[in-house]
Amino acid sequence: MGLDMATTVIVHKGRDVILPVSFPYDVSNDIWKSQIRRGTNPESLLLAEWSIAMNTDGSDGLLLFTLPSSVTSLITGKYGYMDIKRITAGEQYNATQNPIPVSFLPIITT
Repeated sequence: MGLDMATTVIVHKGRDVILPVSFPYDVSNDIWKSQIRRGTNPESLLLAEWSIAMNTDGSDGLLLFTLPSSVTSLITGKYGYMDIKRITAGEQYNATQNPIPVSFLPIITT
């Protein structure tokens, strides 16, 4: 998939973020959800929720996770953890073994 505990997702505050996520199987028949929370506990403070769309028909396993600048500009912390949930046949499953670390960085200006 390309994302695991060794990967840190970078989110620039105040910018649109598009994160391609690839799975080694067809994702077209499932519903996908992903949230970023302050801690690894699913009850931790919710910081953001990704919008998720398929880049093609989903048979290639590619999903595009999007956070608009209107959401990223409101984030005040420096870090969080994201989950990825797959809902298939009405059952929800974790698509990753562990929460994925997220770093929130300020906008770099020149």
